[in-house]
Amino acid sequence: MPVSWWRRTVAGLVVSAVALGAQVLTGPVGIAAAATVRPAVVAPAAAVPAPAPSAVPDPAATPGPVAVPATEAAPAPAPARPAALPYDGAPRLTSLVAFAHEWAKKDIPYVYAGGHGPTPGITLGGFDCSGWVRWAYWSAFGVDIGGGTAHSIIHSGQFVKTSTPVPGDVTAFNWSGGTQVNHIGIYVGGTAPDGRPAQIDTPDVGKTVSLRGFGFGLLGYYHYVGATPADSGPLVHPVSLTATAPATADKGQVVPVSGKVTGGTGIVRLYTRNVGATSWTPGTEVRTTSTGGYSMRYVATGTAQRLMVRYLGSAKARAVDSAQLTLGVTVRSTVTTATAPATAIRGQAISITGRSTGTSATAGSLVRMYTRDAGAAGWRSTAETRTDARGRYALRLVATGRPTEVLVRFVGNTAARMSDAPVLTVRVSTGATRTAAMVVGGESAGRGDLVLVKGRVTGVAEGTGIVGGTVRLYERSTPTGPWFVAAHGTTDARGYFTIEYTTPDRTRVYLLTRFLGAGTAKLSDATVLELELG
Repeated sequence: MPVSWWRRTVAGLVVSAVALGAQVLTGPVGIAAAATVRPAVVAPAAAVPAPAPSAVPDPAATPGPVAVPATEAAPAPAPARPAALPYDGAPRLTSLVAFAHEWAKKDIPYVYAGGHGPTPGITLGGFDCSGWVRWAYWSAFGVDIGGGTAHSIIHSGQFVKTSTPVPGDVTAFNWSGGTQVNHIGIYVGGTAPDGRPAQIDTPDVGKTVSLRGFGFGLLGYYHYVGATPADSGPLVHPVSLTATAPATADKGQVVPVSGKVTGGTGIVRLYTRNVGATSWTPGTEVRTTSTGGYSMRYVATGTAQRLMVRYLGSAKARAVDSAQLTLGVTVRSTVTTATAPATAIRGQAISITGRSTGTSATAGSLVRMYTRDAGAAGWRSTAETRTDARGRYALRLVATGRPTEVLVRFVGNTAARMSDAPVLTVRVSTGATRTAAMVVGGESAGRGDLVLVKGRVTGVAEGTGIVGGTVRLYERSTPTGPWFVAAHGTTDARGYFTIEYTTPDRTRVYLLTRFLGAGTAKLSDATVLELELG
C-alpha cells in the first residue's frame, strides 16, 4: 500500500490539487532514504533510453531537434509497508491504533496462516490473528515481530505483560481455560458496541478484521518492549504544502521555487533527482515566514529534473511533502564552426578545430566528424570528441591522398539543438621526391641470376606519405636504347623497397628504378645502374 494512502487516511486528510500557476500541486509523497525520514519503498521509474544513432543525412537535410517533455508519468508504487506514521516522529502506538481502525473497514477475511509469508502482509487472501498483529506492528514500528503462532509471538521476548494497558498493546486469550495463548488481537481503548473493552482482531473462519468487544478467556495485556511513553501521545494536526517552479530552464539558470505551508511553520527542504532516477538528493533549506510562505533558489543542471519540497514538521504539525514538479530543459539553437588546412599530403594528420555556441549547454557535448571523397554522395563517420567548457573542440584527420570533404556536426543534447559546420574541402598537396637504388652484391652478376635491387624513396612525402607507393624497374641492353619493364616493388612506411630481378642472357644490362608517384608525391627516378653479366 502506498505511503501517501495511509498518511491521508490516518490523519483524515483529503489532499487535493490547488491551482496556483502552471505547476502547483499538493499532497504528501515519500522520499526514499531521506535524512530523518521513515523511508518509503517506491518502484523505480522506467529509464528513458537514449536515441540510437541514425544514418548520417546530407547536411542540407539535417533533422530538427526533439522537444524535451515537460512532464513524466508518475511511477507505480511497489508493494510496501503502509507506513502508519502520519508524520516523522509521530507516536507509534497511537498511529498503530488509527491504522487498525482504518483496516477494520476493509472487510479483510480470516484465513488460516494468512499473513505468514516471508515478510508481513496479506497472504492467501487474508490474515489469521497473529498474521494481522504482525502486519499492524510492522506498519507502525517497521519491525517484523515474526510469523510464528500467537503463543510464540507473545513469549518471544518482544512483549511484556502489563496491568496498565495502553491502546496499541496486544491482547492474549485462551478460550479453553488453559494458559497456552491461542488468540491475540490489538487493544484499541474505549468500548465496543456491546459495551465491553474494544479490540481489533480476526478470530475465526467467517470473520473479518473488525472492532469487537472482549473479556472471556483473556490471559492479559502485553506491551511492546520497543515502545516508549511518547508512542502513546496524541496525533497532531495535519498540514498541506504547495510548491511551484518554472516549467523549463537553461543549464546554469537560477530557478525560483516557492510555495506555502498551510497549518504549520518551520523548515522546508528542496529535493531533486534526474527524470527517470529513483533516489532523491537533498538541497537547499529555508525557514517559512510566520504565515507559512517560503521561497528558495535552485541552479538548473541542463538535464530534466524532478523537484519536491518537504516541510520537516514541528511539535504541533506533521511533516508533509509537496507533489513532484518537473523542471524541463529550455532547448537553445547552436552555431558550429570548423577550420582545417586547405591541402595535405597523403597520410598527414591534420587538425580540424572549431566551436559550438548559442548556449552554455554545449559544454562537454558530443561533436562528430564525417568525411567523404569530394563529389561523393554518402557521408561516413570518421571521429568524435567532446567540447570543452567553452564549447571548443579539436579533431584529427589523416589525409587520404584524395580531395576530401569534411563535415563537423554538434550532435546536440537535451538543452542544445544539433548544428552542422559548413562543409570543408581538404585538397591534396604533392611534392618532389628522390629515389635511390642499388644492386645487392655489386656491379656484376651471372647470366640468369636472381638479384635484388634495393633502395629508398625520400623527399616531401617521406614517411607515411609514400607508404605503399609503386616502384618500377626498367631494363635496356644499350646506353641509349628503349626501356622495358622488368619488375616492380612497393615502398614500406619509411619509403624502402626491394625488387627481385632475373638477369638476361647478355653481357651487360642497364637498370632504371622509378618511383611512380602517389597522391602526395611526385614521380622520381634513381640513377641508372650498369650491371656487367658474366
